[in-house]
Parts: sequence; structure tokens; C-alpha cells
Amino acid sequence: MAKNAPSSQTQAPAARRQAVRQAITLEVVRALTPSEIKAEQMSTTFGLDPVDVAAIREGTEEHVVRIGNELRDNLNDKALAIFLQRIVSAFVTPARRAAASMAPRCRMP
Repeated sequence: MAKNAPSSQTQAPAARRQAVRQAITLEVVRALTPSEIKAEQMSTTFGLDPVDVAAIREGTEEHVVRIGNELRDNLNDKALAIFLQRIVSAFVTPARRAAASMAPRCRMP
């Protein structure tokens, strides 16, 4: 073997570097999604029934709080925090993806 042949180990770390991804937070999702007024305008424009955003928000919050209260006695604080983080992530991540895919099409001039 030649001693001056490049090692695959020296090249691998550079190839594996990935861009740092922005954390998915509720604020990021809110920035991407249309406001309630804009969503209402879009539903009217496309002839769709309006979405009751407030009812969805209240119902989701109620259910997450209820789940947390039910599990509080059976899980320690760390386990409950991890569980609730995953539940919230299950709501926020798809909302962010949907908002990001629609954002370029929904911008007003």
C-alpha cells in the first residue's frame, strides 16, 4: 500500500457535516402559518368551510392538559416532561411542515 494515499478516515468527517437545523418551536410555526384572518380569506376564496381555529386550539390544549394530569401520579417529573414534549412535537412538527410547504404560495404581495 502506498503511504501517501489519502485515508478515507480523514475525508469522512467533512462529508458527514450537516447544516445545523433550526429548532422547531411554536414561534417558528406561527411565523410560517397564515393568521386567522388570512386563513378565513383563503377559505372564502376557495369556497371552503371556515375552520374554527379557536375550538381546535382549546380542544387540543384541554386534551394535552388532561393527559398530563392523568399521568402525573404514575410518572416521575422527567418521564412526564419527555412524554409531553413528544406529544407536543407530534402536533407542532406536522404543522410546521404543512406551513413551510404552503408558505411560498400564501404570501401576500
